[in-house]
Amino acid sequence: MFAEENFSVRIPGTKFDLESNKLYRIIGRADESAPREFREREMTKIQGPLNTQSAVVDFDEDRKVFDTGFYEASPCYIEVSDKELVSETVKTLQDKVFSELERDLPDGFLSHKTSGNLNGKIVQHYFDDWKFPLKEDLTVSTKTANNFFGLWVALITGLVAPEKESKNPKYRRLKTPYVILDRKENASALQKRKDETNEAIYNFKRLIKSSKDEDTELLRNILEYTGMKGNVTTSDPSILNSQFSAWVEDKTTSLSNAKNFNEQIEYFTTKKGKDEMFIYKSLLEGRKKGVVIEKRGEYFLGEDSLGANLKQAAKDLLSNSSLALKLKDALE
Repeated sequence: MFAEENFSVRIPGTKFDLESNKLYRIIGRADESAPREFREREMTKIQGPLNTQSAVVDFDEDRKVFDTGFYEASPCYIEVSDKELVSETVKTLQDKVFSELERDLPDGFLSHKTSGNLNGKIVQHYFDDWKFPLKEDLTVSTKTANNFFGLWVALITGLVAPEKESKNPKYRRLKTPYVILDRKENASALQKRKDETNEAIYNFKRLIKSSKDEDTELLRNILEYTGMKGNVTTSDPSILNSQFSAWVEDKTTSLSNAKNFNEQIEYFTTKKGKDEMFIYKSLLEGRKKGVVIEKRGEYFLGEDSLGANLKQAAKDLLSNSSLALKLKDALE
């Protein structure tokens, strides 16, 4: 039986340990370069039964070897400086995974060498045709050697990124389509999202019921800032409440609306946050009046570039008093 005793191996170049006898979830990786609709749903491609991508073992053309990780000279370990860790990883893979995979295969099938003449015999290599299909919303159990090895290959080739490292630039460069989640950690994340949503709804109701002008102004500013439609001062409270609940529970944004709303409530009640909101609203006013002009996706105040995003521009102007003063003068 595979992995009667639990074991784990560190994925080279990451801080992620792949463990035996666990359930993992494969989801889409949010790609900042993908179309907006894909980014909002944290996916890189349209979901569908045929929209899969398979992990395959890389073949090093120069050295004529398969990059399995089963031997210390495997290319996946090139950038790993801890040679003791490499030795431990190889030993674990050899003892726990390799031995299980080769049990029912002809001799030589799992050699890291290319297909061809092996010990005087012409052989077809196991990795020539081996593949491990992946898709979004897939649950994988590492209770079998093939599944464990499949996820190992997917991770060392960059087809799958560890959740906590998915924003690493290397995965953007590799156009990595998937992220791997620990099912237990995922359950915890879902609970956190639920708590985030409940907190957002509480904060919203507290502000909308407040008789203080500053609370009404804060709520109006944040809803405009986050892009939620609805007018705090003219909309019926019950309708606005329903709109807000639907907005923070919208599955297509992975509940990021609730998280952003809560963070902004906390931030925009600070002195720095209030100053930033004032500048942001001034930039919007400047755009309406033609003081702030957009040219080819970039905003300008006169000859001064404000960048491609007015929210970021507001943050930048906090530390650029001369440009902030120029904006103030232009609006007067």
